[in-house]
Amino acid sequence: MATETRVLETANVEFAPFNSRNKDRVINANHLARWLSSTNNNGIARKFNEFALTRVNNLTVSIGTGVGFVDGHHIYLKESQTIELEPSNASRDRIDTIGYRLEVNERRVMLYYTIGELGSTTAPTPITEGDYIEIPLYNISVKAGISQLLDGHVQDVRQYVVSSATYFKPYYQTFTTTTAITSADITVPYNNNTDVVTITVNGILLSDTQYEINNKAITFYNSIYSGNEVHIEVWHFLDGSGSMDSLNTAIKQLEDVEKVKKYYYFCNGVNDNILLSDLAQNFLNDTSLDSNAQMEIVVCGNCGVSNNYSGDGTQSYPYTYFAFGRAATSTKTIYFNFANCSRISIYGNSGYSTIFSGADINIRNVAVNVEAGEHVDIFNGTNIHCQDSEFWMTTWGDCCVGRCCGYFDKVRTSITSTGGNAYCFYGNGRLLRVIGGDHYAWTADSSSEAVCFYVEAYQTENVMHVTMANCPESARSGYTQTRPIKINNGYATFMMNTLWMVATQANGSFYDATKCIASGNAIISKN
Repeated sequence: MATETRVLETANVEFAPFNSRNKDRVINANHLARWLSSTNNNGIARKFNEFALTRVNNLTVSIGTGVGFVDGHHIYLKESQTIELEPSNASRDRIDTIGYRLEVNERRVMLYYTIGELGSTTAPTPITEGDYIEIPLYNISVKAGISQLLDGHVQDVRQYVVSSATYFKPYYQTFTTTTAITSADITVPYNNNTDVVTITVNGILLSDTQYEINNKAITFYNSIYSGNEVHIEVWHFLDGSGSMDSLNTAIKQLEDVEKVKKYYYFCNGVNDNILLSDLAQNFLNDTSLDSNAQMEIVVCGNCGVSNNYSGDGTQSYPYTYFAFGRAATSTKTIYFNFANCSRISIYGNSGYSTIFSGADINIRNVAVNVEAGEHVDIFNGTNIHCQDSEFWMTTWGDCCVGRCCGYFDKVRTSITSTGGNAYCFYGNGRLLRVIGGDHYAWTADSSSEAVCFYVEAYQTENVMHVTMANCPESARSGYTQTRPIKINNGYATFMMNTLWMVATQANGSFYDATKCIASGNAIISKN
C-alpha cells in the first residue's frame, strides 16, 4: 500500500485544457497545434481534389481551393490563386515547386513558389525544420525554351492527411475451474491501459467491482468454485493514428501470437475509404504473411468518403473509391462486413468511376448511395462475391451495379441515369450468378436503355444465371424502363423470377433460345 504521494512541481511540463480561474489556465495556439499534430500528419485534406492545379495559359497556373495541415497548423485557401511561373531559360531545364509552408516567426501558413536550379534534374528540396516547414504540392518541369506547359510537365506530389482511426481485435479465453480460485492470468494479447475486458462466469457477467486487473493478473474478490466456466473477452486496441505504418506493425505483432482472422474497424467519418483500402492492399501485398492468409474486417460506424482513392477519371484509369480487390499474383483473401456501418454516401465526379475496384472482392451487408456522377460502376472486376447488400445510384451518364462476373445473393439494386444507359447487371464474358433481390433500372434518355440484366452481342461465351429475382415495373415521370432482361448473346438461365415483361426470343430479350432457358417465371409486377 502507498504511504505518501508527492506531486513534483516543475516548470518543464505543459498541460491543457482546463477551465481558467483568474486567468491561471491560459491556453494558447501552440497548445492546440501540438495536440493537432499528434492526431494528423502533414498534408492536405481528402475532399474533392484539394489544391487542384489548372493550366491557365502559357506559363500561368491556378491553384484551387483547399485545406492543408502542417505541424498542427492549417491553411485554408478560400479562392483560387493564380501563379505566373518564371520564364523558361533558352538552353537549360529546371524544376520548380509550388506548395504551402509554415512560417513560424510570421505566425502564418502561406502558398509558396520556388524556382528550381538551372540544369538540375531534381526538384528543390523542401525545408523541413527550423522557422519554415514546406509542404510541396506540385513539381513543374520547365523545359528549355518553352512558352507553354503541357500535361507531362506537372508532377502531382500532394500528400494526404491520415486521420486517426481506431481498430479493435477481439480475443477470447475460456477455461473451467478444477479448484476454487481467486485469481487467473490473461493469456491472450492485452494492454492494461487501452483494452476493454469483460468476464463472465457460467454466462453471468461480472461487474468491474467484483475483480481487478493488474497487467495480466486478475484478482477475484470472491472465490470462483470448482466446475465453473470462466469466459474472458479482451477487445485489444490497435493504434491507427498518424499513418498506416503503426497499424501494420501492430498487426504483425499480433500475427506472431496467433493467425489473425477478424478485426473491427471503427470509422472516423472522414476518409475511411482511404484507410480501408490501404489496410486491404497492405494485407494482400504483404509477402511476409502466409500465402493463403485470410482476414475479415467488420466496419463499424459512419463510413466517410471525402475523395477517391486513386484514378484520373479516364475510362482506362477510372476514379476508384474502395480498392478492395487483389492482384492476380495474390492468393490471400480479405472479407469486408458492413453490418455495423451506416449507409455510405458518395458524390461522384465527371468522367469514369468505380466504387469497389479490383478482382476477388468479398463484401456483405453494405448499403451504398451514389448521389451524383457521370459514368459509374459499383463493381467492375472478376470473381465478385456480394451478399445482403443494397445499391442506389443516380448519374448523368451510363451506370451499372455489376459490370462483372461472380456471385450476388440477396442484393437490391435501384439505379437511374438522366442521360445514358442504366444496367443493374452487365455480363463481362464470364459467369455471373444472381440469386434474389429487387432490381430497378430507369433512364431519362430516349436513345438509351434501362435493363436489369444485360449482355452485349459480342459476349458469345458469357454465362448468366438468375434465380428468384424480382424486377417490377415502377412508373416515374420523365423516366422509362426498357425491359428486365436483354441477352444479345451467350448463355443464360432465368428461373422462378418475378418479371414485369416476359423474356422470350420473340421480343428480342434472348439472342438464341437454344442457349438460353426461361422457366417458372411469373410475369407480373410486384413491388
